[in-house]
Amino acid sequence: MNVYSKALEHAWSLLLDWHAAGKFAPRSEEDIQCFLYYALVSRLGTAKKILTKPTSGKPEKLAWLKGKLQTGDMHFPDMLLVGEDGEALVAIEIKYKRVTRSTIFPGCITDVEKLKKHHSSRSQYFLLFDANPTHIFMDDHQLEKLREAASLNCQILYSPLTLSTSRYKALGRQSVEKQRSDGVDFVARGKAGARKAMFGTAASDA
Repeated sequence: MNVYSKALEHAWSLLLDWHAAGKFAPRSEEDIQCFLYYALVSRLGTAKKILTKPTSGKPEKLAWLKGKLQTGDMHFPDMLLVGEDGEALVAIEIKYKRVTRSTIFPGCITDVEKLKKHHSSRSQYFLLFDANPTHIFMDDHQLEKLREAASLNCQILYSPLTLSTSRYKALGRQSVEKQRSDGVDFVARGKAGARKAMFGTAASDA
């Protein structure tokens, strides 16, 4: 483990400590990123090794970085830690789950797959923070699916540490699989629902 990976894991541990002590209550992914930035600067003693995702600009503006890190097609991770020579060493994706019952699991899978595809030569971290302490969405089955989708050099860190034990999640998965086997097209259903929400019932039937 390189010094930057150690610094990131220390920053995440500090975040969890502050949250448990009631000193930090993140409301967005950006809050998580800001705290990690603060903790990393404190640990590394410099801010020059920490890069956050550009909101605008062309890839060539990051030409001094070694490796493929385009911004236009979202190859650039949420945070990146670089070595002395500008080589990208640690790629970090952050996912924040709001206090709602909606799932973000498909987005989690997308993030770890992006890390695997575009940052395979680097240490990778996928950080998941669930802000709902009474309805934790991820269970052991989903954690295993995340690990299967991720590369071998990807660490999955999450909060809270206690995963969901709800039996209804397994029953829900069984129901979905049964409907799929019966020919239900969930993609088409989702698109129809989105059209209905935007344009009303008539437009969704068009």
